[in-house]
Amino acid sequence: MSGKAYQRVFARSPLGRPGRKGMLRNLCVALGNYGRTSAGAAERVRPVLEQAAADRSELVREHAAWGLKG
Repeated sequence: MSGKAYQRVFARSPLGRPGRKGMLRNLCVALGNYGRTSAGAAERVRPVLEQAAADRSELVREHAAWGLKG
């Protein structure tokens, strides 16, 4: 979803405040923390973090890389 599309969908909700990049950054941090709880958790979050690691936003890519370091 593009940043503009994200704002159209979430502008009038609490999710609109962080924006697309901020929301994905937070998701990467949460998934990275969850992935550190067990090997199974790490396997479950890896595909999502790998996809985020290819995002167009440098902020998202950096946090996805952090989450993948496990």
